[in-house]
Parts: sequence; structure tokens; C-alpha cells
Amino acid sequence: MLTITLETVLGITDDELIDFTIYPNLTSGQFTVSINKSLNQVSASIYDLIGKQVGQLNNLSNQVEIDLFYLIEGLYLIRLTAENGLQSTQRIVIQQFNVWH
Repeated sequence: MLTITLETVLGITDDELIDFTIYPNLTSGQFTVSINKSLNQVSASIYDLIGKQVGQLNNLSNQVEIDLFYLIEGLYLIRLTAENGLQSTQRIVIQQFNVWH
């Protein structure tokens, strides 16, 4: 006789995430992060797709302008972490725009 046991996998609920918006999300490096809930001691870590941390900002307000002009084109991950343990990660695309005159 074959017995199969199923266990519930614990996930992350919406209450454990930081609700934030990044715009514009095709940028040359300058963008806004808007946190949709008042939180204390929020930090942002920026990672490339290899997992290397390429930026860090601490003590973010609910809306902050970020300039990552020094990064090359590509896809990056922004992870926000609050002092109460809440965190969330979103993607941002950095593309250098060529303007021809």
C-alpha cells in the first residue's frame, strides 16, 4: 500500500510584505520609490541579477527619489526591508536612452 502525506507549505501573506511602487520602471537610472504604508526604519538594497549588492539606502521616507546613474543597462532587484521584519522585492529596468539632435 502506498501512503502519500501532503503538508501545507507556509508562504508569505500580504501582511508580511511592504507595499511599494517604483516609477518610471524603464529608467536611465533616476526613479521614485513610493511606500504605500507608513513604516519606520526602511532600507533599500539594490542587487544585480547575479546577486551582487550594487547599492544601499537607509532611513527611507515614504517617497524617495533614487538616482542609480552609475549602473549599466540591465535588470535590477530592489529589496525594501523595515525594522519590524517586513520586506518586499521588485524589479527595475535601467536603460540608457540615446538622444540624437
